[in-house]
Amino acid sequence: MRTFQLIFVAISACIYFCGCDRDRAPYTGGDSPPMSLMIWMETDTVKFCPGDTATANGVVTVSSDGRAFRNIPVDISVGPNDGFIEYTNPVLRDTTDHLGRVTFRFQCFERTGVFDVVAKAAGGEGKWPLVVQRESEGPYCFHVTVEPDTLWLFPGQQDSSLVTVCLVDSARRNPIYYPCWRHQGIEHVSLHLQATGGSFGPLPPFDSTSCSSTWWYFRNTSGTFYVSVPLMCDELVSVFVGFVHP
Repeated sequence: MRTFQLIFVAISACIYFCGCDRDRAPYTGGDSPPMSLMIWMETDTVKFCPGDTATANGVVTVSSDGRAFRNIPVDISVGPNDGFIEYTNPVLRDTTDHLGRVTFRFQCFERTGVFDVVAKAAGGEGKWPLVVQRESEGPYCFHVTVEPDTLWLFPGQQDSSLVTVCLVDSARRNPIYYPCWRHQGIEHVSLHLQATGGSFGPLPPFDSTSCSSTWWYFRNTSGTFYVSVPLMCDELVSVFVGFVHP
């Protein structure tokens, strides 16, 4: 995918900075010479997260013998699966600019398969096969630690333990970073801590290590208490709270 992105950027930069029309003026009318149509996209495979949209940018160029064709309508469609093409130039939309190009964005929602992005203009045609896949979550669970796991309190005193929750690979027990959460960790996951006693501070968004921590507070209570979260890997994690009598 990285290779295609570099090629896409290089071609776009070449068109923009060198310009098909730098040496020759863009064609605007008269007898039409044979046209060449090319379509390029930034990748040949795009993955989307569950409940999200797959997107990929592309460009179509229309030229002849190094001369750009301006004001040429370009029809871009998707088949055989359902997809949507958005023209990204808000003014010209599906019409070539002075560099003979039309820029666009492919989008589809919760659909997988091979999508043929087809561009047509003045008898010319180009096609770009695009593979759309759903990002796999893989097996995971949550590992919980409590530190310290033993507290001794004077009557009326409050103390706390640090509770850390990490998303881990259920096989290796190592913190993992699910690709669908690569930009914001896993903050869109609502995780509710439960315990048989005490009270929790708010659990903040998970960070880039796939972990989050909060405090578990105790006051005027003693005994052995247990904490749990959904999809927990382990047995319940406990903390013992005892009273110190002066």
